[in-house]
Amino acid sequence: MKTFLTSILLTILIPLSAQEAKRPPIVPYSAFGHWVWEDHIRTTASVNYMVNGYLDRDIPVDVVIFDSPWSTAYNNFEWDTLRYPGYKDLIKSLHEKDINVLLWYTAMINSNSTEVIHSKCPTFDYVVENNFCTSEGKVHSWMKGNGVHIDFTNPDAVNWWHSQLDKVLDMGIDGWKVDVSAIFLGDSVLTSKGMLNQEDFRYLYFKDIFEYSKSKNPESVIYSYGQFYRKKTKEIINFPPVEYSHAQWSGDFRGDFKSMTEQLVRIYHTALAGYIAPACEIGGYGGNNSTKKELIRYAQLASVLPMMVNGGGYGALNYHLPWNHDEETVDIYRRFVKLHQKISPYLFSESVDRHLNGGSIIKNISLEKGSHQLGDNIFIQTITSNCDTAEIIFPENDRWIDYWDKTRIYNSSDKIVDDYPIDKYPVFVRSGSIIPIKALNSDSLVEFVIYPDAISKYHYHKPNGKGTEYSDVEISVNEKKGTISVHSDTEQNFKFNVVCFKKPTSVHGVDKFEFNKEDSVLILEKNGSSFEIKMNELMGYRNK
Repeated sequence: MKTFLTSILLTILIPLSAQEAKRPPIVPYSAFGHWVWEDHIRTTASVNYMVNGYLDRDIPVDVVIFDSPWSTAYNNFEWDTLRYPGYKDLIKSLHEKDINVLLWYTAMINSNSTEVIHSKCPTFDYVVENNFCTSEGKVHSWMKGNGVHIDFTNPDAVNWWHSQLDKVLDMGIDGWKVDVSAIFLGDSVLTSKGMLNQEDFRYLYFKDIFEYSKSKNPESVIYSYGQFYRKKTKEIINFPPVEYSHAQWSGDFRGDFKSMTEQLVRIYHTALAGYIAPACEIGGYGGNNSTKKELIRYAQLASVLPMMVNGGGYGALNYHLPWNHDEETVDIYRRFVKLHQKISPYLFSESVDRHLNGGSIIKNISLEKGSHQLGDNIFIQTITSNCDTAEIIFPENDRWIDYWDKTRIYNSSDKIVDDYPIDKYPVFVRSGSIIPIKALNSDSLVEFVIYPDAISKYHYHKPNGKGTEYSDVEISVNEKKGTISVHSDTEQNFKFNVVCFKKPTSVHGVDKFEFNKEDSVLILEKNGSSFEIKMNELMGYRNK
């Protein structure tokens, strides 16, 4: 893998645009889960088959994307009832399962196209006659046919466009998968305000869909095509402005190990460009379909990145679905979806930090080694080949604990070579970490896993609901004194899972506690806003 990654590095320059200085938005809490979609059959029956197939196997689903085409034309925002009969009931049933709905989006109005009922969009002539489009009505070829692009410098065009979006926004959809369209207009775009370069016009395109959707639904999610690599010129084009995109995908990769490595490199470059939450699309889009092992390794990689998305084109209802491989695949896939869900409060809190300070949730990237951190507290060495042996060099200035075996501890800059069978992945937690996790079967419980090592602190931005609202919790742990100090904006029900290697002689200041000797975890529960817990003779990692 090193050789392949190095060869890519020689041909791709890390983008150093002005976007790096922009602050990304807070990612709605609902986005940190398991996303599914398919771009092959695209019917009510296929959506139900996919979603129910996961849920029947106890694999959570948090977001469903309706990809192109879902409407009767590009783009009239009228549901295709031949593909999606009973679409209102379908969306209602997804929402009742606490599943968000995203729709594929561009701003092209087609004069002719394939796959849809109306080759010519019914509003095409109206848009051209009223000068609502760019290039004085010139038709451009793009990936879905030929059409004109809405002019986002024209207020009348924008107001009309919003009235079209309202057809589905008023149904309560939860966001958009925003694909590229302005790139097909050329390097310069003729607008109502004169000529704009394509980058400035793209800015208006992404800004509009982000701000209007948020005005209708503050919890809406914008999932954007993040970067495009031009092989001829060896340049990376950043599509959405950093501040107008919650999550980003990186292109139509295949399902094999080679493409997994290519996708990881693009994900890393997306993070280095300042995008907050790059996504890994499990199994790629099409072409070489994933084998059982490739699908599992793809899912494991996605579980330890900000966004976990599974879907694609041909084969999306075959090779992408774990139950079409075997029960072992289902079991492993389920475990890593639940791992991703478990750390969703941590990912949300990190997104708030990135909003306040800039940058990506993905940090400390090594393109050569294929490793990264999620925030400061989780370190991952990726596996993107058929080989189960991983060579790991740990980050400097900290000690790292094996997530799967909390007794295995590694020092700063240690180098190890270890085998990871198909059901394991190299995930490590920083010693001293305080990590918020999703509480099982309780939205009111605030739960943490604590790996005590000397003195540590954590500022937790706790999600208040499914959107971007949050409250703050400050937690301090002093291993030597055996204390946990909490200061919260509001009164909460707290649960602390403290890793310790013998039962403390006494515990004070809690409502309930128990020691799980088998797992080496002291479980503490306390209701309150500001309090201190005292554990006598706490043995954490300081002396381990």
